[in-house]
Amino acid sequence: MNDPRNRKWIRLSLRGCFVLLTVICIGIAMGRIASQRLALQKKIIDEGTLVYGATRRHSQTINYWSRFGGGSTGPDPQVSLGNWKLLPAVSKWSKGSLAATRMQAIKSHGRLPDWTGEVLASGELLRIHLNQLPSQLDNVDLRLIVCNQEIESLSLSGCQQQSDIFKGFDQLQRLRDVKISKFRCDFRSLRESGFSPNVEELSILSSQFDSSDLEMLTNCHRLRFLSLSASDADLHALREKGLPSSLVSLNMSGTRFSKSCLKALQTCAKLEDLNLRNSQADLRSVENYSLPKQLRTIDISGCQIDRSTLVMLAELPELTELILNETSLLDEQARGITLSQTLKKFEARGTGAGRHVCNMLRNAKGLTTLNFAKTELDDHSLELMGSKPKLTMLLAGETNLTNACANWLAKIVKLQRLELIATDVDDQILEMVPKLRDIPDLRGHFSSSKPAKRIFTF
Repeated sequence: MNDPRNRKWIRLSLRGCFVLLTVICIGIAMGRIASQRLALQKKIIDEGTLVYGATRRHSQTINYWSRFGGGSTGPDPQVSLGNWKLLPAVSKWSKGSLAATRMQAIKSHGRLPDWTGEVLASGELLRIHLNQLPSQLDNVDLRLIVCNQEIESLSLSGCQQQSDIFKGFDQLQRLRDVKISKFRCDFRSLRESGFSPNVEELSILSSQFDSSDLEMLTNCHRLRFLSLSASDADLHALREKGLPSSLVSLNMSGTRFSKSCLKALQTCAKLEDLNLRNSQADLRSVENYSLPKQLRTIDISGCQIDRSTLVMLAELPELTELILNETSLLDEQARGITLSQTLKKFEARGTGAGRHVCNMLRNAKGLTTLNFAKTELDDHSLELMGSKPKLTMLLAGETNLTNACANWLAKIVKLQRLELIATDVDDQILEMVPKLRDIPDLRGHFSSSKPAKRIFTF
C-alpha cells in the first residue's frame, strides 16, 4: 500500500506564489475591464453606432441606404474603433469588439447620451467632433476632453452653459486641428494658459469673446491657418505682439477689422491668404501701413477703400488673386497704378471700376478670371487692359459693353464661361465671332432662331 505521507505534492516557492497571485489578479482585472467595456459597447449599440474598419458597423438601426451604394450612416453619436498598437492581431480577431479594440473617434450632431462621458473619460480618443450641442448640456461634462492626451482633432459647436471647458488644453501636445463654432462660454482659461504650441489649424466661428482672449494665440508657434469668421474678434490686443510668425492663412470675414489691426500682420512674414470679406473694414488712408510681401490671395469685399489702398496692394509682388467686390472702389482712384504681373484672378463686381481699373491690369498677362459685373466697363476699357490669352471666365453682365468688343473677344481662345447679361451685346456678335458659340457656358440676350444648345437665352 502506498503511504499518503510519502506522496509528492506540488510545491511552490514564495516567489512562485507571488507570480501566480499576480497572474490571477491581472486576469481578474482584465476580465473586469473587458466586462465594463462590453457593457459600454452595448450602450453605444443601443443608442448610437459603433464603427470598426471601413465596412463593419454595429447598430440597432438597420440602414438600407448603404445597400444602394450611398454609404452607410448610423444614428449619432458614432464611435469609431481601431486596433491596439501592441496587440493588432487580437483586435482584428475580435472583429470590432470593444473588449479588444480602442476607441479612436466620436462624432455627433445634437443630443448626447449619458454614456458619452464614459467615452470621453477613456483617454483613448484621437478625434472628438461634437457639433450642434444643446444650449443646456447637463448629462455630459465636456471638461473630460482633456483626459485624451493623444487627441489630434477637436470640433465643438453650440454649447453655451459650461465653463472651464478649455482648462488644461495647453497640455494636449498632439492637438493639431481645433474648430470652435457658436460658443458662448467663458474663454478665460484659454486666455490664461493658451492652446498647445503644436496647434496648426484654429477656427473660432460665430462666437463671442473679448479681444483680450486672443492672447491665447501667443503660444501657438506652429499655427498656420487661423479663422475668426463671423465672431466678435478684433486684433487690437495683438497690435504690439503681433500674430504668430508661422501663419499662412488668416480669415477675418464678418469680424470687426480696422486699419490699425494691420499692425498685427507685420510679424506674419509667411502670410499668403488674407480674407476680410464683409468685415466692413475701413481701409482708407493707409499710407503708413503695409502688408506682408508674401501675400498671394486677398479678399476685401465690402470694405471701404481708396487710392492709398490700391497703392498698398500694388506693392505685393506675388499677388495672384484680388477680390474687391462691393467695395467703395472708384475708377479714378486707380489712375497710374499697376498691379503685379502674377495676378490670375481679379473681381470688382458692384464697384465703380472702369477704364483706369482695366489699365491697372495691363501687365497681368496670366489672368484667368475677371468679374466686372455691375461696373462701368465698356469696349475701350477692354482694349486698355490688353490681350488676356489665358482667360477662361469673364463676367461682364450689367455693363456698358456693345458688339464693338468683338475684336477683343476674338483674341481669347480659352474662354469657358462668358456672361453678357443686361448689355448691348446681341446676336450680331455671334456672327462676328462664331467661336463664341462653342463656349460651354455662354449667357446673354441672344434670340437666334437656332441657338447653340449651351447658350442661355434671357
